[in-house]
Amino acid sequence: PLYPHPTMIITDMKTYNPGKSYNTSDLREIVGKNVETIAEKDLREGIQSMISKDSFYERLGIEKRNLVVDPSNVNSWWKNNMGTYPLARAGFEGYKKLMKDHPPMEKEDRLIVVSNTTDTVAPHQGKFISTFMAEEDLYISPPSTLHLCGEGCSGFISGLYEADLYLKANPKSRVVILANETCSPFLHSEQVLENLVYYYSNSSDKKSFSEMIKGLFIQRFLFGDGCAAAVCAGEDS
Repeated sequence: PLYPHPTMIITDMKTYNPGKSYNTSDLREIVGKNVETIAEKDLREGIQSMISKDSFYERLGIEKRNLVVDPSNVNSWWKNNMGTYPLARAGFEGYKKLMKDHPPMEKEDRLIVVSNTTDTVAPHQGKFISTFMAEEDLYISPPSTLHLCGEGCSGFISGLYEADLYLKANPKSRVVILANETCSPFLHSEQVLENLVYYYSNSSDKKSFSEMIKGLFIQRFLFGDGCAAAVCAGEDS
């Protein structure tokens, strides 16, 4: 087992990284160009100073990230993918990658879809993942969909908690946790930058707001796009 627990174990786990891989130098250049468009001089220079330091990237400890969105042309990417739900599709592909080595889910099993909702269209991802499952006759029952204002790590832990509760009541069943982490759609969004500048300009505490925005940029360097799926089973199943 990959994850021992008093009442359940993770018997298998797979990851799926859609999109294109970018190294830290790529992201520094891309984000740096967008930061240049920020009208507020002190905010712009504060972020530029932070991301221009080599130590900033060294502390992150991550060399590459996958982004499902084309950061060089975000608006065009959204236009081309409108109505296709590419983020949910990526989550569904992650689910299929995991389940190809396992028996199909049965009606007694449970699917938990976890999507970060901090700044994405994630509240709808569980619904569309279920739609894709139905199209390929993989749909079991409405999934327990968790909409969390957090990132993939905390969301997956919450999924483990929910899986544990279900397996305590249904020890012979299985639970599949599917976590979707999507950060790139708004990593370079002009609209988001404009909104941040607007609220910064009207903030009564510009120092605190500036620190919050810097934290947002750090977050966007730490996290790319990816899906993780895990099969959980009762300890005695």
